[in-house]
Amino acid sequence: MDVQLVNCKSIHDFGLEYIGDEVGDRLQFLQIEKCPRITEFGLKHLTKFTGLKSLILKDLPHVHERDKIIEEIKKALPNCDIHANL
Repeated sequence: MDVQLVNCKSIHDFGLEYIGDEVGDRLQFLQIEKCPRITEFGLKHLTKFTGLKSLILKDLPHVHERDKIIEEIKKALPNCDIHANL
């Protein structure tokens, strides 16, 4: 299962939490790009996405402490190829 969230103005942090709870173990590819309502709090929920093989994070202007959150995700998902340009 693949999901691309690009220029998605309606997705927010709790939306990522919901997706992770519902399909995080089955989702293999996730792209989150130019989604203005996503913050570092939402990205922390990506640690629930245990099925991910590839993750792309790009142009998320409201994410602070970028390096810290990317390291948390990498630690939780060691088998996931992560590309981040926040």
